[in-house]
Amino acid sequence: MSKQTEMRSRELTAILEEVVGGGAPADLAQRVSERLRNMPRRRGPSYLLAAAVLLGGVGVVFATAKQQAGDERFEGAAPAVAQDPMQQDPKSVSLQIQLVEANSKTEAGSERKVAWRVGSSKIASLEALGKELHRIASDPESQREHVLAGGAKRRELMPLIVRPAPGVKWNDVLAATDAAMAAGFGEIDWEQFDTAAIVFKGVASTPAEERELPLPKVVFQAPDDAPNKLRPTINVYRDGSIAHDGDPLFATVAGQPAELERLRARLRELRTRLLSAGEVTLQGRKTLNVPLLIRAHRGVEWSHVQRLLQIAHEPEIGFRKIEIAVASSGQGAKVDRAELVK
Repeated sequence: MSKQTEMRSRELTAILEEVVGGGAPADLAQRVSERLRNMPRRRGPSYLLAAAVLLGGVGVVFATAKQQAGDERFEGAAPAVAQDPMQQDPKSVSLQIQLVEANSKTEAGSERKVAWRVGSSKIASLEALGKELHRIASDPESQREHVLAGGAKRRELMPLIVRPAPGVKWNDVLAATDAAMAAGFGEIDWEQFDTAAIVFKGVASTPAEERELPLPKVVFQAPDDAPNKLRPTINVYRDGSIAHDGDPLFATVAGQPAELERLRARLRELRTRLLSAGEVTLQGRKTLNVPLLIRAHRGVEWSHVQRLLQIAHEPEIGFRKIEIAVASSGQGAKVDRAELVK
C-alpha cells in the first residue's frame, strides 16, 4: 500500500469511526477504497456520480449502524415517543372526537360524555374546542400553499379531518363540524368520507317528527327553500335502522353482519328513476343533479350515518350531492359556510 493510499485509508477510517462511535470494522476503509479503485474509470460527471452514490450508500449504512449502536448503549431506557402529527408539517388538521367515562349525564339525560383532541391538545368542552380551532386557523403556520388550475399558487388554511371514535353520536360530529366552520375552516372532511358536496339544510319538523326523529342543531345551515320535488329522503333512526317512504331498508341485528342489499337496491332504484327523468349531468360520467336528503336522529351513532353516506356514494348509485337535515334555526341562517366545498 502506497503512503498516499495508506493516508487516505486512515482518513476514511477516522471518518467512519466518528460516525459509528469507533465501531467500524478494521478493514472496512480498505474494502471501500479498493471498491472505488476497481470501479470502471470514466471521465466526466458519470464517474463522479457513481462514486458519490457509493459513498452515499456508505453513509446510509453507517447511519443505521450508529442508530443500532445507540440502541445497544441505551438498552433498557424509555423508548422514544413518536412526534405528534401536528408537529410534522402536516397537510391537514386532525380533530378527534373521543368517548370518555360514562359517569356524567348530558343535558339530554343519557350517560355519555365526549372529549376532543386537536393535534397534541386535549379539550374537554365544546367552547374550548372552538377557541382552539380559532387559534389554529389564525396561526400562519396553518397556511399551506395551494396550486390552482393553470399553475397559479395561493396560501390557504389547511383542511380539517373530523375523526369520530366508535360510539360517538351524530350530534357530536355535527357540533364539531359546526365549530370548525365557525373558526374559519372551509375544507372539512369526515374520516373516510369526502364532504365536498354536502350542505346542511335547516328543515322544519312537525311535533310528531320531532319526537320520532329529532334533528341535530347547528349554526351554519342553509334554508331548505324550494327543494327539488324529486329529491328522495332517507331516514336514519336512533337504533341505526334506515327507511325510505316508510319502507324499512336496514336494521341492525346484534351478533350478525350488516345486511345492506335491500338498502343498496332501493338507492339503485332511486337512481334509475332520476336518470329516467333526465336528472343527470354528463361530465365524463353520469352525475345525478338531484341531491339525497338524509334525516338522521341526533342521537344515532356516527357509524350508521357514515355507512349510508358511503353506500350513497358508490359508483353504481352515484349520489354526489348530499343534504343533511338539521333543525331549522328559525332565524337568519348562516349560509356563507353551509356548503363544505373544497
